Amino acid sequence: GLHAAAIPLGSIGIGQIQQLLQRKPRQSAQASPVIGSELVVNNGPSSKRLDIVIMGDGYTSAEMGKWRSDAQKVVNGLMSDPLFAANARAFNIRRVDVVSAQSGIDDPPYNIYRNTALNATMACSGIDRLVCADSNLAYDAAAQVTTADGRDVILVVGNTTRYGGGGGYIATMTM
Repeated sequence: GLHAAAIPLGSIGIGQIQQLLQRKPRQSAQASPVIGSELVVNNGPSSKRLDIVIMGDGYTSAEMGKWRSDAQKVVNGLMSDPLFAANARAFNIRRVDVVSAQSGIDDPPYNIYRNTALNATMACSGIDRLVCADSNLAYDAAAQVTTADGRDVILVVGNTTRYGGGGGYIATMTM
């Protein structure tokens, strides 16, 4: 039989990887729904912490005060959990302020459709309380305000009083 010889394609060193991780997020030519961010829990460098990024969807520019209040409730809830509280120094939490054109999120069973920055949707995949968001849009929003190692976990908070959430690449919840 034929045997292919192993041909090295090249190598990359740890220094090159560290340079890539330290690069500033790229700037988009398009208008961004991200209007700011704040490191609300800062326990040290991202390279030594688990970095949680929380961003809202379905909050208009007029609702940024509500978003900041909701985000603080999420942070307080996380940090009051016994597991998080026992390891509080291991976490950084960044709030990302994302503006949507319309208030609320999609809720197809009730024929509610909103124009939002992250396209959060209730009842995705036909599961009533499952909330999904567009992971590419969420990653792009996080990349505008963090370095690559500063966004270990992304949580999207949907602006609706209907209870829901989900896990996966992008965690979701409603407020």
